[in-house]
Parts: sequence; C-alpha cells; structure tokens
Amino acid sequence: MIRRMAGGAAFVPAVALVLVLAGWTTGGRQVQPPPRCGPQQTRDQEILTTGAYFEGRAGYARFCGPGIVTISGAGGSVTIRGDRCGRLGRARWLYFGLFSNGSVSREAGRGVSLVLLPGDRGGRVKVVDGLLQPLPDDVGLSGSARVSSDMRSGTFSVITRGLDPGPNRRFTGTWTCGSGGVS
Repeated sequence: MIRRMAGGAAFVPAVALVLVLAGWTTGGRQVQPPPRCGPQQTRDQEILTTGAYFEGRAGYARFCGPGIVTISGAGGSVTIRGDRCGRLGRARWLYFGLFSNGSVSREAGRGVSLVLLPGDRGGRVKVVDGLLQPLPDDVGLSGSARVSSDMRSGTFSVITRGLDPGPNRRFTGTWTCGSGGVS
C-alpha cells in the first residue's frame, strides 16, 4: 500500500536516487558473508565463493579440502584448515583457507597459497609466487620448499615481495594436502 505524504513528490525521487547510487557503488549486489565448508564439501574438495572473487572484484573464496597448513612469522603462528592442491602445467598450486578480494574486509581473509616449480617432483623446489592473508596489502611470496616424495606434504620458507614502504617479512611453515597433492 502506498501512502501519500505531504511533499511526497520530492520524497520519491530522493529515495530513488539513494537506491540507484547504492546499487551503483556496490555493483548492484551485496557480497554475502564468507562461505563455510560442510562435510560433503570437504570430502569433495570444493571451492566455495561469494561475490565476484574470481573476477577480481569483491568476494570470498574458501578452499574445502581436508588439508592443513601451519605458518609462522611476524611474531606468531597460525594453523589453517581446508585445502586444494594440484598441478597446472609445470607448477604445483597449493591453496589453504579463506581469501578475500576487492572491497570486502581483508581481515576476514585467512589463507595461504603457494606456487611451486617444478611441480612434478619431490625434494627442494622454488616458491615462485603465492599469497598470504590477512596482510594489509596484496604481496607476492618467493622462496623455497621441500616437497615429500609422495607430493602430499612439505615445508617452506618464503619472503614477502611488494610491501611498500614497509620491509618485507619472512614466513616458514608446513603443509599436508588432503587430496594426495597429485591431482
């Protein structure tokens, strides 16, 4: 039911303008809270997203496999559950936890990703890229890793690249891929 109010002619366009501007600044939709993994998503090693994360805009991506990473540095240690490990071309890609992107809170992101080369063998390999959240800025990671012979686990030592104007930081850690790490 629409009620007519005094000054209603000016009120309706003002409300319409607010709604249009709100839709324009948020991309026409609100980003839902970070997704959570259930038992089935963990077994299936699903990647759950909200918003437009993979388009580089506001959103979240959660990796749901049974793997785990522990990372130490900057005065503390954190353990993150949930993974997706596999190969793409010559590289091995390891993702753990929750990542945030765009205008959503970076503090909500709690994830580690590593790109290893060569990705088809155990032993000492290079870390050629990666992400670590919730650092205040997107930074790359580089360093080295030692991969187990079954490709399911390993250790790493990385340094951030691109923290400007602050100094780069060193992090070390261990991981275990729930997928066997060979997909």
